[in-house]
Amino acid sequence: MILIARQIIACSMLLLTSVSLSVQASVVMTGTRIIYPEGSREKVLQLSNKDDHPNLVQLWMDDGNNQSSPSKSDVPFALTPQIFRMEANSGQVVRLTYIARNLPKNRESVFYLNFLQIPALKADTLGEKISVTLDTTTGNKIKVHNPTGYISLRDAKIVSNGKTVSFATSEMFAPDSTTDLALPIGIKAKKGELLILNVVNDYGATIPNNYYL
Repeated sequence: MILIARQIIACSMLLLTSVSLSVQASVVMTGTRIIYPEGSREKVLQLSNKDDHPNLVQLWMDDGNNQSSPSKSDVPFALTPQIFRMEANSGQVVRLTYIARNLPKNRESVFYLNFLQIPALKADTLGEKISVTLDTTTGNKIKVHNPTGYISLRDAKIVSNGKTVSFATSEMFAPDSTTDLALPIGIKAKKGELLILNVVNDYGATIPNNYYL
């Protein structure tokens, strides 16, 4: 299996607008291709942050789909960690582990590693800026409006009928956007129920933000 690293366009645009340095990505992987031999338990990837300031980084893999996202990644590998903070001029080790699915034995399989740099967020004010509304026509969809910069959502939880249910794992909210979060099958939210958005801050920590629908 061959792993090819690639920066997504949003990353370059993000660096251009947030730190005004260069359209060239400043978080890079050592080498652009990784060979994963059959039978290997894991491979170690090395990333470097060439900036003079910290960066929050999110990783995910795909099989060639340019429209892939962390929540829609469908590959037989796990990355550990997937979201982390890199200090200025520092490195980060990421472990790539094969977890499932039989790949063809008569040819190489190719997968792609995507990494995105996320601007710092102020967790103390983030919850005040995001707004959420319930789609009352169906009750199974929540609209999240984000007037700030890029936001990395680790997961969302809803407390419905006395039960806490997790959903929307590893979503990304684009700047000044409205995102629809579909509730799990069988869950129909009601007015007044609690929604928890677990957002990753610029230190890589998960910060819960509570909203009542």
